[in-house]
Amino acid sequence: MVHRSTASHPRRTIFSGRNSERTHHRCKAIASYVKCPTPNEVAPARRLGALHQRCTFNKTALSTRRRTYLLRTTLTMIAILVFGCSLTLAQSPATEWRAATDAELKALLPARATVGKEHIETEMRAASGVTNGHGRFLAGVVLITAGYSADGKYSHYLITQVPVQIGALTLPAGDYVFGWQRNEDQLDVHFYEAATGTSRGSVPATRIVGSGRVESFKIWPPRVKPLIQIGRFGMPYRIPK
Repeated sequence: MVHRSTASHPRRTIFSGRNSERTHHRCKAIASYVKCPTPNEVAPARRLGALHQRCTFNKTALSTRRRTYLLRTTLTMIAILVFGCSLTLAQSPATEWRAATDAELKALLPARATVGKEHIETEMRAASGVTNGHGRFLAGVVLITAGYSADGKYSHYLITQVPVQIGALTLPAGDYVFGWQRNEDQLDVHFYEAATGTSRGSVPATRIVGSGRVESFKIWPPRVKPLIQIGRFGMPYRIPK
């Protein structure tokens, strides 16, 4: 065994002989278990790693775009719904009116209507009307005028709690009576104030086209058919804003 002076390098020891051979064999044994990749093996691994990073980035970008698209779509739908609701609220009150129930008509219309100085019995089975659902009504009922001075002049009693336009005639809120006369192929309907008998004007009721049901008296809801029907004849009406 050969030893070199280690005075200047106390921690360095140079092995030779058998110790050196043992170290060499140990390194070869370790090398047989640990195989270092060659340059040809490293390059594909690097390319695969770069591709994996690129795919991860693309997936993240795609997910972000998808979330952005869904968010924009949701906001657009909300805006459309809000706009549609605002249009509905801004529309004419006629779109809100519905047919009044029998109970509502019974509570609104009198069993005996005051016409001038008389109290004329009404036929509630022939009552009809519409309501906006907020306490406002347009309703009428047939008068039983036999034995009264109104016989032959008035046929119906009408209550409107809102201004209404019937044909070309505009009536403010109030109580009215009307009667009609047959004239060729239409009815001439005359309106009067119920309390005073003051004439408010006349409206023609024309024959209703089609084979619909014949109603002795019916006020149709505006959105269904804005019509006041008397038998086979009808008068268009409108509830202004």
